[in-house]
Amino acid sequence: MKNEVVLWRAVIYNAFDEAQARDLTDNQYGVRWETYARQSRAWLLGLGPDFKLVCEMAGYSPDYVQRKAREMAAKGWPRPKYNPQYT
Repeated sequence: MKNEVVLWRAVIYNAFDEAQARDLTDNQYGVRWETYARQSRAWLLGLGPDFKLVCEMAGYSPDYVQRKAREMAAKGWPRPKYNPQYT
Protein backbone atom coordinates (compact mmCIF):
# COMPACT_ATOMS: atom_id res chain seq x y z
CA MET A 1 0.00 0.00 0.00
CA LYS A 2 1.33 3.42 -0.92
CA ASN A 3 2.20 5.91 1.81
CA GLU A 4 -0.32 8.39 0.40
CA VAL A 5 -3.15 5.89 0.78
CA VAL A 6 -2.10 5.19 4.37
CA LEU A 7 -2.09 8.94 5.06
CA TRP A 8 -5.60 9.51 3.67
CA ARG A 9 -6.96 6.49 5.52
CA ALA A 10 -5.53 7.94 8.71
CA VAL A 11 -7.50 11.15 8.03
CA ILE A 12 -10.72 9.11 7.86
CA TYR A 13 -9.88 7.03 10.93
CA ASN A 14 -9.08 10.21 12.84
CA ALA A 15 -12.44 11.71 11.86
CA PHE A 16 -14.22 8.62 13.21
CA ASP A 17 -12.16 8.79 16.41
CA GLU A 18 -12.98 12.46 16.93
CA ALA A 19 -16.66 11.85 16.10
CA GLN A 20 -16.79 9.41 19.02
CA ALA A 21 -15.32 11.91 21.51
CA ARG A 22 -16.87 11.83 24.96
CA ASP A 23 -14.38 14.02 26.79
CA LEU A 24 -15.86 17.51 27.09
CA THR A 25 -12.72 19.10 28.51
CA ASP A 26 -10.49 21.49 26.63
CA ASN A 27 -7.46 20.15 24.81
CA GLN A 28 -3.98 21.67 24.98
CA TYR A 29 -5.06 24.44 22.56
CA GLY A 30 -8.14 25.42 24.56
CA VAL A 31 -10.58 23.80 22.12
CA ARG A 32 -13.28 21.57 23.55
CA TRP A 33 -13.23 18.00 22.27
CA GLU A 34 -16.97 18.37 21.74
CA THR A 35 -16.17 20.87 18.98
CA TYR A 36 -14.00 18.32 17.18
CA ALA A 37 -16.72 15.70 17.58
CA ARG A 38 -19.37 17.98 16.07
CA GLN A 39 -17.12 18.98 13.15
CA SER A 40 -16.06 15.41 12.42
CA ARG A 41 -19.64 14.14 12.53
CA ALA A 42 -20.75 16.84 10.10
CA TRP A 43 -17.84 16.02 7.77
CA LEU A 44 -18.50 12.26 7.83
CA LEU A 45 -22.24 12.68 7.24
CA GLY A 46 -22.12 15.60 4.80
CA LEU A 47 -20.75 13.90 1.68
CA GLY A 48 -19.11 17.16 0.61
CA PRO A 49 -16.50 17.46 -2.15
CA ASP A 50 -13.53 17.32 0.25
CA PHE A 51 -14.99 14.23 1.94
CA LYS A 52 -15.39 12.51 -1.42
CA LEU A 53 -11.85 13.41 -2.44
CA VAL A 54 -10.34 12.12 0.81
CA CYS A 55 -12.27 8.85 0.49
CA GLU A 56 -11.14 8.39 -3.09
CA MET A 57 -7.52 9.14 -2.17
CA ALA A 58 -7.83 6.55 0.61
CA GLY A 59 -9.19 3.97 -1.82
CA TYR A 60 -12.62 3.90 -0.17
CA SER A 61 -16.05 4.49 -1.63
CA PRO A 62 -17.49 7.70 -0.14
CA ASP A 63 -20.89 6.02 0.05
CA TYR A 64 -19.43 3.12 2.05
CA VAL A 65 -17.68 5.43 4.53
CA GLN A 66 -20.81 7.53 4.93
CA ARG A 67 -22.95 4.42 5.44
CA LYS A 68 -20.62 3.33 8.26
CA ALA A 69 -20.82 6.84 9.75
CA ARG A 70 -24.63 6.74 9.61
CA GLU A 71 -24.61 3.35 11.36
CA MET A 72 -22.42 4.76 14.13
CA ALA A 73 -24.55 7.90 14.38
CA ALA A 74 -27.69 5.77 14.78
CA LYS A 75 -25.99 4.05 17.72
CA GLY A 76 -25.00 7.35 19.33
CA TRP A 77 -21.37 7.33 18.16
CA PRO A 78 -20.26 4.58 20.58
CA ARG A 79 -16.63 4.36 21.63
CA PRO A 80 -14.95 1.06 20.80
CA LYS A 81 -14.62 -1.24 23.76
CA TYR A 82 -11.15 -1.48 25.25
CA ASN A 83 -9.35 -4.59 24.07
CA PRO A 84 -6.16 -5.39 26.00
CA GLN A 85 -5.06 -7.60 23.11
CA TYR A 86 -4.10 -4.46 21.19
CA THR A 87 -1.99 -2.76 23.85
